Amino acid sequence: MDDAKGPPPAYEAATPQRHEGYGYDQEYPPNYAPVGSVIQSSSSFVVVNQPTQNIMYEVQPRPPDYTGLAIFSCLCCVWPLGLVAIILAIQARSLADNGHYDDAKRRSNFALGFIIASVIVGIVFIIVLVVLRTGTYRSY
Repeated sequence: MDDAKGPPPAYEAATPQRHEGYGYDQEYPPNYAPVGSVIQSSSSFVVVNQPTQNIMYEVQPRPPDYTGLAIFSCLCCVWPLGLVAIILAIQARSLADNGHYDDAKRRSNFALGFIIASVIVGIVFIIVLVVLRTGTYRSY
């Protein structure tokens, strides 16, 4: 056996690695493995790392379902319109729970329309009753 007492061997610059089979040659610096590449180590293949995929989601805000206002309009105003508003509000909540935000927004807007209609018709009805009861039928 030789004794290794001398200086270490001279450093040799490595040539760039070439990966063929992709339809073109791609050069990489020495000792660098590209993302998702396979390096041959003895008799087996080792995957260094996988490329990641950036996925961006557009987060839509959950539309309001107006269930509380629908119940109020059913109990305190015109109940048939309030009942329709409750049904639409429940459907809007169910659609939003399933991720159908566009349909839920549409049902929510319909429910709000019926709530507003119920309140307006109720107020008009109360005003008409008050006017009829107070001053038009006085006898002298």
